[in-house]
Amino acid sequence: MATALPAAAQDRVALVVGNGAYTNAKALPNPANDAADMAAVLSELGFTVVTANDTTKVAFDQKVREFARALRSAKVAAFFYAGHGMQVAGKNYAIPIDAKLEGAADLAVETVDIDQVVSIMESDSNRVNLVFLDACRDNPLSRSFARNLPATRAANVGSGLNAIEAGRGTMIAFSTAPNKVALDGQGRNSPFTTALLKHIRTPGLDIAFVMRRVTADVEKSSGGSQVPWVHASLISDVTLAAGDSKATAIAPPVPPSIPIPSNDEVAWNFLKGTRTVEELVRFKATFPNSRFRSDADARIAALENEQRQAKPPPVVAPEPPGPKRIPLASLSPEPTLIGTFGTWKTYAVLRNGNRECFSFSPPVGRTGNNQPLLMISNRPVEKVRNEVSFNEIPYPDKSSVELLVRSNSYPLYIQSRAGWIRNIKDESELVSAMRSADIATLKGAGVNGQQVQLAFPLNGVPQAVERALQECRD
Repeated sequence: MATALPAAAQDRVALVVGNGAYTNAKALPNPANDAADMAAVLSELGFTVVTANDTTKVAFDQKVREFARALRSAKVAAFFYAGHGMQVAGKNYAIPIDAKLEGAADLAVETVDIDQVVSIMESDSNRVNLVFLDACRDNPLSRSFARNLPATRAANVGSGLNAIEAGRGTMIAFSTAPNKVALDGQGRNSPFTTALLKHIRTPGLDIAFVMRRVTADVEKSSGGSQVPWVHASLISDVTLAAGDSKATAIAPPVPPSIPIPSNDEVAWNFLKGTRTVEELVRFKATFPNSRFRSDADARIAALENEQRQAKPPPVVAPEPPGPKRIPLASLSPEPTLIGTFGTWKTYAVLRNGNRECFSFSPPVGRTGNNQPLLMISNRPVEKVRNEVSFNEIPYPDKSSVELLVRSNSYPLYIQSRAGWIRNIKDESELVSAMRSADIATLKGAGVNGQQVQLAFPLNGVPQAVERALQECRD
């Protein structure tokens, strides 16, 4: 059992990192506060704390090395990270503030592998390791990173963080469930860190019970939209704050000087703002002699007067029924055809437990396997709506290629025979133009330097887009 008595400084070591001042993504207001407050609490609990706020990749790596050296004699290790994180191919990464993530090679040199930090902590099988990851905020860098990957690899970039299996003597706590996005918070701290700061100092309370209380607080404060997730392989109790947990479990008696409210007063405090007449009538029947009876009568009269003066709501004609969505349980990783519209086909697919839809068409005069395709995709869980992309197009990487629709030109980014619209702000305008045009033309220099032009028919685009949106609405 990890002792709850004051420990020698080298017995408890922590690395605390908070990244919020991102230079290539929207800044996060809370991670710096989360890290500063967490570092202060861990210091109170006897930890030697290695801190790093708003760190670049170079600074982050240096702090990890400093943490690794300090761990050599530690009996308890803790790692707390707040900021942007992402998962790629099942591995988790913390993102320094200077990361750009413009291509696949940037992942190794611009991020910090969280699994490697955990491995450093688990290098001593007798050490207790506590990992707290408040790193599942909505992350625009992961979306831009995925857009710059080939289509087959972009699918490996997931939402939130991936589950990590805790080794012997290790507990890993995520601010929300795997593959989910956590809240940054409106106050000084995120919901997860707020709850953790509140309960981790509870005297004599085992860390497993600390995390149960944290989970309950976060679920309540988020209305059930965020539920922390914990994986632990602890082999003994771990208490960080000295004291008797039983003493904190028993509420002190109410001092005699504090008046205890009557039953009718308690009931009235709940009901006095109600807009339901039936509840007020029931209150009067339950407490016929209550001193709040006249207040209930006045409230009933006011509500009945409002009802008499209220105008009937306008009659809204129901929307015509559209196609029924395929039940999620009926979808699979194999695409399911849900509609054919001219040369366009629309499919639905189940990926990582989530519904995705896409429509595509080959260019004029092209048939067979591995032919070029113009695709419009919808991924509701990633908030992606009508994303335009191309597959198997015959242009070299990063070449100058443009898409022409009517009189408008849209430059493309080309990587591994796939293409995306360079300016994401153009996509909604582009899809609108495609709905009313007959042809979309792709122009650019091929691998031999000669001009290559592909013409994609747009007949059927309005129906294909609408069917995909109906199937993959949020």
